[in-house]
Amino acid sequence: MTGASQPEQIVSARGVTVGQAFKDRAYYLQSYQRSYVWQQAQVEKLIDDLWRKFERDWQPTYDEDAYRSFPTYCLGSIVVYRESGRTYLADGQQRITTLLLLLIILYVLAQEHDDAQTEAARLRSAIRGESRSDFAVKVGEYEPAFRSRLDQQPYYPDTLATRMIWDAGERLAEHLPDSVKGEALPDFVNWLLDRVSLVEIDAGDAQRGNELFNRINDRGVRLSPFDLLKDYLRSDVPARERDDFDPHWKAMTDFLGSRDANEPMTFVRNVLHSRYSDVPQKSSERERAREMLDKSPHEWLVENQKEVWPKPRHGDRYLLFKNEIRPRYEWYGRMLDHAKKFNADFPALWLNERNGLLQQFDLTLAAMVPGESRAAVEKKTNLVANFVDLFVLKQGLLGQSYAQAELDAEVDRLLPRLRRAKDVKDVARELGSASQSWFASLDEARTLLYGQGNRPFVLYFLARITAWLEQEVAGRGSVADLLERPDGRRPVEIEHLVTQKPGVYLNNGMNAFEVKRLRSQIGGLVLLDGSENASFGPLSLIEKVERYAPYNWLAASLAPSRYEGRGVTRFRQFRRASGLDGHFKPYKAGKSLEELVEERCLLYEEIARRIWSPSALGFIVATTPVGPVSATSEPAALGARGVRLSDLLRAGLLSPNETLLGNRSGQKHRVKLLTNGHIETYTSLRTAEQQLWETPSSRGWKIWQVESTGERLDAVRERYLTSRRAGSV
Repeated sequence: MTGASQPEQIVSARGVTVGQAFKDRAYYLQSYQRSYVWQQAQVEKLIDDLWRKFERDWQPTYDEDAYRSFPTYCLGSIVVYRESGRTYLADGQQRITTLLLLLIILYVLAQEHDDAQTEAARLRSAIRGESRSDFAVKVGEYEPAFRSRLDQQPYYPDTLATRMIWDAGERLAEHLPDSVKGEALPDFVNWLLDRVSLVEIDAGDAQRGNELFNRINDRGVRLSPFDLLKDYLRSDVPARERDDFDPHWKAMTDFLGSRDANEPMTFVRNVLHSRYSDVPQKSSERERAREMLDKSPHEWLVENQKEVWPKPRHGDRYLLFKNEIRPRYEWYGRMLDHAKKFNADFPALWLNERNGLLQQFDLTLAAMVPGESRAAVEKKTNLVANFVDLFVLKQGLLGQSYAQAELDAEVDRLLPRLRRAKDVKDVARELGSASQSWFASLDEARTLLYGQGNRPFVLYFLARITAWLEQEVAGRGSVADLLERPDGRRPVEIEHLVTQKPGVYLNNGMNAFEVKRLRSQIGGLVLLDGSENASFGPLSLIEKVERYAPYNWLAASLAPSRYEGRGVTRFRQFRRASGLDGHFKPYKAGKSLEELVEERCLLYEEIARRIWSPSALGFIVATTPVGPVSATSEPAALGARGVRLSDLLRAGLLSPNETLLGNRSGQKHRVKLLTNGHIETYTSLRTAEQQLWETPSSRGWKIWQVESTGERLDAVRERYLTSRRAGSV
């Protein structure tokens, strides 16, 4: 028909053997395609499938041409298209690349096999494809991994894709059956090249190749959520920006993927959550939306696109990558590095990671403003990390969990405010406002008790105050030196000042409960090297106090020799300058252990107030005092006469984990007393009473009794007050 355009070439398909697929061929890849992603399971499955099919028909006694009568085996399909005289893989990169790795490994084996020299020549030809010097898969990034494998040289991958390729080669070499490496090698090579086939689908041109790529998945590895997200964001790139997206996406993937293969996806999820934590607007739908974001970010964007882009325009998806995701990935990677390896410029990042808070970066990502200075980003990072560290302190002192779920709840409340923050001062002000009530938890430092349930927190707390004192007095060491060393063993142990060895204090004026009480109080603990800790154990405090002198200053401050003579000038100057002179007191013969431990409890609290003060953390807080922390801190647990439950614990009148029975108007409820004097779940008795009996009023301690003894709590308090007036507690 006159004027009609030429008809498009029909997509065609044909069967090719592995040998034909590689003979005089070179396969290129377009930038939109994902990198190599096959892992151990897919690589081993390929080898297992090939070996099972070959082994079924092969016998060592067969002649060399017997393989020609073996049944054929089809590995599946690949999709190719032609452009500018080159053959591109639209689909099948994973399979072709893995086959090339297998051919290289077989070639190395064949070279050393006396009966496989002909097969070695065939393999070398297939590996090179159309070239004598390159490889049949023409991807410059992959070439060093192929060459190192061929030359049997060490290789250190520098991108995620090359690491995946190198690992796949390792798995292939390890998983090859011994028979293939030995007498079956020549027959297996010939069978693989001549009897194993692929279906080659020729898409014709690049457009149809791209269309088929978006519809077909590789063997055993469907397009991942990360690949689908990439395609979604890339789908509306303006024409003038098309050459910009792919290299930047690859740079991001390689930069983060070199740390962990899952990190690029985690980063993108964190960015989306930090920018759109209040999407969807209906709070009742957010939990489901968060689950969708975690599993499939592109589906989350599709479902919430009206809220993400209220006034949609072409290019919005690309701009999300360009303006929100791309500017943040490099610093995100640096934060990951500092969280894994201690950096004195960002200590709280490492501490938070060590405390189990692996997702601590959302607030920093929310506070970052693209284009701001590196110095501003670093300051914001430290502010947020300090906020998370203060959260750990507050929760630990109150006897509450500081797990990721608890932190996430605080983060979600704060994200919208940090997104509105424009500069470092705004961030400092918002974090100061959000945490201002938390500083009241420092009142509980002196009441902190050591038990099996809070060992990690007590170790952390002691390490912080020990490291701070070392820095202030001697200008040396870090908290990482105390909590971690290269061989993975903990370099310090918690040392009890009071030994429990019978005959030292026990059965020598003190009963078992009194010894246990002193041993559990925070002021009765220091940190020592593990080996020293073991050797000091059986000694009384007066016998070992001078042995503490060479160690960290927190332990050494017990020794009288550290307060006089030579070599103590800096310690003396520090005590005066810090305002702590009256809190540092040596232990001397005749001094009551109860008095010493109480003094040390107060000293530790004062050190903690300096480490975690608003100014030390960089926060800007209001000058107006605020109420007790979380409205449930232990001041609300005070009795009518100013007595705390923790006072009764320290006096030995109550035991940790004691059950208290409440009876109000005939309705009974039980609560558990924790080691720090708080009530499990409710923190205070007042809160427990208000919630359990659903009343705004409180009748105080008179409705509670100790279940194990039946004694009313107010009667226990009276015993405490009587003893205190008599000077025995």
